[in-house]
Amino acid sequence: MGLISSVSDFFRVHWLLLSFCAPMLWAIVNIIDVYFVKEVYDDEMDGTIMSGLFQIIPWFALIFFLPWGNFKVLWTNFYGYSIIPNFLMVYGQFLFLLVLSNYR
Repeated sequence: MGLISSVSDFFRVHWLLLSFCAPMLWAIVNIIDVYFVKEVYDDEMDGTIMSGLFQIIPWFALIFFLPWGNFKVLWTNFYGYSIIPNFLMVYGQFLFLLVLSNYR
């Protein structure tokens, strides 16, 4: 618990510094996306499938980090509310990669 509270305290104290770092990280991700669309992916579906697979990984991590007694309650509430936003996020990623691939 000490590490989590230390990280939380750091974010609480240095929120302004972190807010200035966010656009820089967003620009780096955008550069990486442009590179992947031009050099790595054959079409926009490849990028959509890869991003969808990487979004599934945290779900498997939840199985190991949640206590088994609370897992069923959390699964029914959280799973139901997260399907539609996750579908919209993957669809948005598909449209982003479609536009980026037509930009070449």
